[in-house]
Amino acid sequence: MHRARAAAVSVLLASLAAVPVAAGEADPAAVVRDAMARAVAIPAQAEALAKLAWPDSTAGVDPAVSAEARKVLVDFGGLGLAAIRESIRRAEPRYCADVVRAFLEARDRVESGIPQETIPALDDALWFGTPDAQRIAMRELARLGYGPALLPTIDAAIASPDLALDAIRSLGALGDDRARFWLESILQGDDDALRVEAAAALARIRGRALIPLKNAMRGDRKELRELAASALVPVAGAEDLTALYEYVADHADDDPAVVAAVRNRAAKIEEMLDAFAAAQSASPRPD
Repeated sequence: MHRARAAAVSVLLASLAAVPVAAGEADPAAVVRDAMARAVAIPAQAEALAKLAWPDSTAGVDPAVSAEARKVLVDFGGLGLAAIRESIRRAEPRYCADVVRAFLEARDRVESGIPQETIPALDDALWFGTPDAQRIAMRELARLGYGPALLPTIDAAIASPDLALDAIRSLGALGDDRARFWLESILQGDDDALRVEAAAALARIRGRALIPLKNAMRGDRKELRELAASALVPVAGAEDLTALYEYVADHADDDPAVVAAVRNRAAKIEEMLDAFAAAQSASPRPD
């Protein structure tokens, strides 16, 4: 795989050398080619390209050169990931989100498996990146099912409230019921859109994450009771029957559609329990 990638890099260098240059114009491809030629080895070339693509605070690079260096580095695929990861902390903050995007683009060039740099790089972005970089990282870590992202995802949303929506959805995807405490604080908050998302995330996680929904169904806020009940109904099981019956008994004046949905779900669960009990009774007993 590395030999194939090295051969591809050689082809890339040859193609850069063939780019025509108009008289009097700077040639980004030539700058990139020269930087790679000086570096010689592929890891050093990747580092040189990363510093051209996302210069640090003491360097200035022509944007056209940066764009060319980024393109070439992404085409390195797995051989460029270490250099891109290092840039998450090294480069100026204004580049941070683009560094993370480039990392994912380069990772996607890898033909099989998940490169070992993936989780550490995204974890770095979630802990130390700018809000835009954290947004990208939390989404991807949730997609990968990386459980340790739970706490830094919550911390990022607390520090940058604009990340709350992405954090809520990411926590729902992670499926860790420890998220229920923060999600409950959002559910009990005043942002209607976020409350809807928090209820959906709690329902998606299930298990102990349903406790905040059942608590909300017993509360004094009608709109919150209805929201929590609507989120619980599709995922409610036998262990939730008491909450369903209590809601119907205590809040029959809530939205008729919500009350009917809760009542119907409770009846359906009872039917399933009766069918299960009947099947158990009909099964032959061992001697």
